[in-house]
Amino acid sequence: HGHVPHEEISEACRNSDFGIIIRPDRRQSHAGFPTKVAEYMSVGTPVIVNDTGDLSLYVNDSENGFCLQRNISIEELESVLKSILSMSKEEINQLRLNARQVAQKSFDYRRNSKILNRLLISVVEEYKSR
Repeated sequence: HGHVPHEEISEACRNSDFGIIIRPDRRQSHAGFPTKVAEYMSVGTPVIVNDTGDLSLYVNDSENGFCLQRNISIEELESVLKSILSMSKEEINQLRLNARQVAQKSFDYRRNSKILNRLLISVVEEYKSR
């Protein structure tokens, strides 16, 4: 698709019922955090992930998404998809709300901006006083 503006990506995430991010169980997958999870959740889209890295700290089964085993099987994924299909619109809307709340609490830079601002000012002032 080439370059896609960020707003279009956010809109596509927002219009999705779920984001699915399955990462291979290897060293790199445990060292990093997929920013796409934060992007989906920040627009209120629940995610289906496998438990790599710290994802299980943020994604809770049937609460704001689904966190599957590291080495996910087709049967496990099929079971989750079937359970999603049996959910009511209200249940899915609650997942969306919960996903958004986790994103606001955990991924929104504004939550820590005052603390970071004070830290940076403190460092600059200390540097100037030398």
